[in-house]
Amino acid sequence: MKINKQVSFMIGSNDIFDWTFYDSDNTLLLYNYDRSEYYIFKVDFENKRFLIPTELREKIGLRFE
Repeated sequence: MKINKQVSFMIGSNDIFDWTFYDSDNTLLLYNYDRSEYYIFKVDFENKRFLIPTELREKIGLRFE
């Protein structure tokens, strides 16, 4: 998954995801097809942090490359 040429991240889960990025406020929307769940959260690109609970981030295996 690539947001732009300088920033990319990975989802380590085997689930199937679709995503939308809203550049106006650095919000990322993930949709998990296997669980029929949405996750929406902010991304702090400067510090390479996802502004979601650690437990959820680890559950879906979300990390910067």
